[in-house]
Amino acid sequence: MVDQNAESYSFPVAQLLTHGAATGDRPEEWFDYVGHYKLGKDDVPMLLRLAGEGGSNNAQFEPDPVPLHACRALGQLGVGSAARALVKRLGDCSDALGESILFALSMVGLPGLKALEGFFDSPDIDMWVQIRVAEGVAVFADRNPAHRTRCVTFLMQALSRSAQWQATVNGFLVYYLVELKATEASSVIEQAFLRNQVDEDVLGWWPDVQIQLGLAKVTDFSPELLLYAGELYPIPTVAELLREQRLADA
Repeated sequence: MVDQNAESYSFPVAQLLTHGAATGDRPEEWFDYVGHYKLGKDDVPMLLRLAGEGGSNNAQFEPDPVPLHACRALGQLGVGSAARALVKRLGDCSDALGESILFALSMVGLPGLKALEGFFDSPDIDMWVQIRVAEGVAVFADRNPAHRTRCVTFLMQALSRSAQWQATVNGFLVYYLVELKATEASSVIEQAFLRNQVDEDVLGWWPDVQIQLGLAKVTDFSPELLLYAGELYPIPTVAELLREQRLADA
């Protein structure tokens, strides 16, 4: 739990203890902590301390909004030196705090992206934390278009090592590549499906991905392929059928 004693924190950070509920979902809707409380770079260490308190093992429940205030304030300050501490917080936080952390990381520049990239390969990282990190890379790309290529390349390289991750992780790597409309990743995605290393419950099968990426139309596939169920056919057979269909249509 967060220490509610204002004397434990320096002014003006201590004011966040009585701020109340965290409102707004996206950064554009957040309260202006920096402007209202006159926060500055000298307050970063204390904000990091506050953001790191109040751990929650329940993804749906955040017992105290104060860590969210601190995290959002760090994002608004745009201090890259806070990135590594923020990304480590992803290992023990609620969904609400995790979402704010990902947005904050997208606001601090390349240090935020580098912190996410490094944390993805952390030893013994929890599967769901790894997925959250991949989401963070996608969020960074969405909010920093100039770095989209680097973000897509990272997700593609992670998926190319699909044998190292659980199928659910690979499923979400595919999901975020599709979210970014990364048609350049189609070959890597197909190979992951061919190796039967993608959880189809996340986004569907390879035909579904092609359709969502705009590489194919629904009418390009037979109903049997679109209604494909894993217990009926192995993935390689589906891929072979797709290739045969392409050859027949050529």
